[in-house]
Amino acid sequence: MSDKKKIDGLIVKKNEKSPEWVLTSVSVEVESFKKWLDENKNGKGWVNLDLKKTKDGRFYLDHNDYKPKESVPF
Repeated sequence: MSDKKKIDGLIVKKNEKSPEWVLTSVSVEVESFKKWLDENKNGKGWVNLDLKKTKDGRFYLDHNDYKPKESVPF
């Protein structure tokens, strides 16, 4: 994966007043997120995001741009 970079147009935040079954909330600013998606999609048109949790319990989304290395024949 490459260096972490901000995902434009997304905010992941826990509301402390939410019931325990609501893990987190994601807010999307549509125009910014659409632009970011277009700029970061892979060759097949997909963007992969990983929902992660910090050591102090906060959630965040991380762009997973992993590309497997091509096989090298022996």
